[in-house]
Amino acid sequence: LYAVLRRTWPRFSPAPLHMILHNHLAAAMEWRSRNPFYRAFDFLAVLQRPLPPRLRLIALELGISDAIAEIAPAIAASVETLEHPVLVSEWGEAPPEGSVPAVLRIGFLGHSSIDKGFGLFTGLARECHGPALEFHAIGLASSEVHTLDLSGLSRMPAATSVPRDDYVAALAEIDLVCLPLSRNYQYVASGSIIDAIAALKPLVCVRNRSLDRKSTRLNSSHANISYA
Repeated sequence: LYAVLRRTWPRFSPAPLHMILHNHLAAAMEWRSRNPFYRAFDFLAVLQRPLPPRLRLIALELGISDAIAEIAPAIAASVETLEHPVLVSEWGEAPPEGSVPAVLRIGFLGHSSIDKGFGLFTGLARECHGPALEFHAIGLASSEVHTLDLSGLSRMPAATSVPRDDYVAALAEIDLVCLPLSRNYQYVASGSIIDAIAALKPLVCVRNRSLDRKSTRLNSSHANISYA
């Protein structure tokens, strides 16, 4: 479809035509051929080929370009980093240091998918929830949610997209963010991590290259990044 549009587009406008694929690299990291004879070779063969000159990858976080260059040096020259912006006016002040809430609220942010670690989060919630410890899912429910036991959650993932104002307000009430991300998040930006750091919330997360780069930048700020 894009090839057809590119050929016919000059008839309608002199402006250049671009196609943007969101989360395309993360999806590609999970792809494998069904043919077992090709399976061991095809993915690595693709990684060893440079991208066409007109094709670029845009990384929305620090560290992603380094992770890509490590597994696919031929692609590294085609990666550009454009950090995801943060709207400062959305976020308030951090709570006073040393303050201990009567009820500790732990939040999982964004799309509640298995790949993002939501299954681990719900397991932790079932084992640890109690009068002084609550677990909240702030964001959209994935199609995988029905396979999980959500009995430990005080707030369930939403059936429809959460309006941005409601999302920010819910995050403001959380004391700590827990995101047990999969390894695929070496290669994809996470708006949830960006929001947690922008909101000055303590963040418990699986270590990856992007977080390493962020922690270096935020070393002298109020952000608190703990690795699992």
